[in-house]
Amino acid sequence: MDYEEYLHMLDFKEECEMYYWYGEKSYDSNGHVHMKDENGQPVVVGPGLMQQIVNKDTYSTMTETKLKNIIGDLFYGMTDASKKQVTLYTGTGGAREFDEALKNHFAGSAGSWKVGGENRFITGSGRNLGLSGYFNSYEHVDGHVINVVKLPLFDHGAVAQARAKHPTTGYSLESYRMVFVDQSNYDGQNNLQMISKKGREMMRWCVAGSVVPRGFSGSDARASDVDGASVHMLKTAGIALKRFDTSLDITCVAS
Repeated sequence: MDYEEYLHMLDFKEECEMYYWYGEKSYDSNGHVHMKDENGQPVVVGPGLMQQIVNKDTYSTMTETKLKNIIGDLFYGMTDASKKQVTLYTGTGGAREFDEALKNHFAGSAGSWKVGGENRFITGSGRNLGLSGYFNSYEHVDGHVINVVKLPLFDHGAVAQARAKHPTTGYSLESYRMVFVDQSNYDGQNNLQMISKKGREMMRWCVAGSVVPRGFSGSDARASDVDGASVHMLKTAGIALKRFDTSLDITCVAS
């Protein structure tokens, strides 16, 4: 029972994350909810992060010049931001594109590295050599710092499984998606916030029959005449991007 509940919790968390990223609002511009449950009550679904980001773009092969230009243009108006921070959420394919874009920028005509100071990409000596050093951050000339975070959802999520494959690697094109999220501070508040309904941040209860799951008692237990038990989870939460025009969603269209 404990193991089955653990698997159910993992599925629940993955479904929540799907809504945080890909959720689409169930209400119109007038606030009317068109999605109803079996009792006729409105089912309110807030927009996910993708729907809140208004800036969209595409790429086939990422380059340092494109990174520099899109970031510079996008965040040109961030003069009132403090603690400027931009996080690049991407999959395995996007992380490789980011790394190769910066490496290609510093490659000479013969493909050699322009290495300064004590930076080294080759470790070891003699017959025991190793290649190390991979880019996961980028500091823009305008002062914006880009940090790369790999998101497993872009590699193995339902959307990733449904999308077409990259022509070279065979990875899902969703794995190459790059979402630049402005996580700076404005007026003392984080631009990206998790919001939850009070009292429903995370609810967990059981429907107990002749069997009561471990850890439940008193108000956590619901009675039924079924020779068994079930465990349920519920939360009312969402993602709020307070300034939605300083983030960017770039999808890969390589073919």
